[in-house]
Amino acid sequence: MRRVVNYHSSWARQRQVELFDASGIRVLFHGNPGSTASRGFNLAGGASGGG
Repeated sequence: MRRVVNYHSSWARQRQVELFDASGIRVLFHGNPGSTASRGFNLAGGASGGG
């Protein structure tokens, strides 16, 4: 049981991090259209690949 709970916690935590990163990139992309937007887009691609 402990293993299951631990695994679930890790999964939930990872998902929160992904959502947080996506939100941050979205803000940068929407707020600063330009070089920063390109960097944010690249980071988003990397996050998707990692997930």
